[in-house]
Amino acid sequence: MGTIRNNQSREVTKKKILSLIRTLLAQGENAFPSERELAVRTGGSRGVIRGILEELESQDRLRQTPNGRILNPRTNRIPLLFAAIGRNMVENRSWAKLWFTLARMAPEYGIQPELILVGWPNEKALPAIRQIQESNTKYLIVTCHELFEWNQFDFDSKFTIFPDEDASRLHRHVICLDNREAGRLAAHTLFEAGFRRPALIQDDFSFSYLPLEERAEGFREACRTLDLPLTAQDFFPIRLYVGISEKETLQRVVETGERIAGANRYDSLFYVTDERVPLLCDTLMDLGIALPEQMGIISLNATNTSQHYRRFPFTTVSAATEELAAKILETVAAEENGESIFRNPVRVKPGIHNIESLYKKKGHETCA
Repeated sequence: MGTIRNNQSREVTKKKILSLIRTLLAQGENAFPSERELAVRTGGSRGVIRGILEELESQDRLRQTPNGRILNPRTNRIPLLFAAIGRNMVENRSWAKLWFTLARMAPEYGIQPELILVGWPNEKALPAIRQIQESNTKYLIVTCHELFEWNQFDFDSKFTIFPDEDASRLHRHVICLDNREAGRLAAHTLFEAGFRRPALIQDDFSFSYLPLEERAEGFREACRTLDLPLTAQDFFPIRLYVGISEKETLQRVVETGERIAGANRYDSLFYVTDERVPLLCDTLMDLGIALPEQMGIISLNATNTSQHYRRFPFTTVSAATEELAAKILETVAAEENGESIFRNPVRVKPGIHNIESLYKKKGHETCA
């Protein structure tokens, strides 16, 4: 009886070998299987496998030793650039948290990330832009797409991922928090904890920034579904604009807090951005402006330090940083192996932190 011919293509066999390399790297293993074992594990023919291994040796991804082939971790890790405006990384911890989380998880996926801090304003960004464009690295994460639009960055030269829903307008690869669901989750959390008279705070830049628009709209949708009385008079936009001084920002945040406190009709509020909630709570407390003792406050958790204050039952909607980093790394690893899994945009569902404080303020023993 004749030998059965192996019809598996070289491309399929190579994909399986590359996937095995990622797995071994994630496990911290350097020893590589023999040709015989690879034939069993991949289903490829010995001749095809031998050719693939010789190719990987010529790229210094595999090395011959007296005890067999071993992996070279340095050349096998997928290089990945993470580009962010340096000022934003300091002022908004959400991007910093994403970077540190992604860097911590990357070895599990056989990925080697590099952080590139971009200067601001626009003309100071050019050195970083040139560095990115001249890099041979195929994969790029960009946290501020406007900057690269202004500099006419060539997105097509790299597989670029934006962890920002606003970039979906560019029809690019977007992996982001599900912002509409974050707004809905905030409303449902307040409702389940027993709050019934919410206010909504939204900075005026939110109206041109899709993630914040989506959070506000998700909150309104859920309030309508839950029959919570959220009308136009319960919506408090803080009028801010580019170039406004710190003093003016402080004044407008305080004015918003005074209006909410003076209305004497709210038991809770949702602030669609996470950047000024500590400022709002700290300033009102310092000035002796009394929000209701039982008021429940919800925002995102990126820059939120006021969630620890005892005065307010502070709860936060998760920015899903771990899930977001994992999805980005999973997508890059799959692309590198020729197994594209991308569907645009990919939205990661948020969760809730510290909900116990809301329930305790409302007299519940446990969370629902």
